[in-house]
Amino acid sequence: MCSVEAALPGTIHLISKYENDFEEALVENVMAGGDSAARGMLVGMVLGGCHGLDALPNDWLNALNAGDRIEKSLAILDKSQI
Repeated sequence: MCSVEAALPGTIHLISKYENDFEEALVENVMAGGDSAARGMLVGMVLGGCHGLDALPNDWLNALNAGDRIEKSLAILDKSQI
């Protein structure tokens, strides 16, 4: 699934099948094999845009080495500013 001809339909499939499960969409993307980075980026952008930061699993965020710095850099985390 490395070619554009396979990657785009794969991306659309993941977004539509897992539209309400951000974590499962990204896990299934990796499990599909091939060049999963581009698919994962697109799936993450679309589903993340739809569901916001709350869609990200807390254990993923807590495992980030620079999580505190990233959080401070993202003014949008403070929902009172939105």
